[in-house]
Amino acid sequence: MKTAYLRTIEAVIAVIIIFSFILIIMPKKPEVLEVPTQIKTTQDFIFDEILNNQTIRQEIFASPPRENLNSFLEKTVEFPLNYTYIVCSPDSQACFVENLPPKTVYAKSIMVSNLTDYRIFRIYLWFEI
Repeated sequence: MKTAYLRTIEAVIAVIIIFSFILIIMPKKPEVLEVPTQIKTTQDFIFDEILNNQTIRQEIFASPPRENLNSFLEKTVEFPLNYTYIVCSPDSQACFVENLPPKTVYAKSIMVSNLTDYRIFRIYLWFEI
């Protein structure tokens, strides 16, 4: 009778040790970084304008300088935000911006197409403060 209780206690302790080991070894859930409201609304406004404004949309397919696009972004992205962007083809291996500031940078992309081609427009936003 005593051995039955001992074996039951032994089994419970073994289960507790196994669950403890699993909880310690299991990878932790990555911390989800919430996009601040100001950045999200700015990104959404920029993308809506690019998708709906034909002048700016056509500049995405033109060679730099993109004067209308640059002017629109300068007016839209207000202090304390700062930005940079890149336009590239989806085939490009170099569709990223170098020398971003050592801060939390929020990037978002859209693919823009016309009848014959398509481009990726990626904007990087960060707080200047």
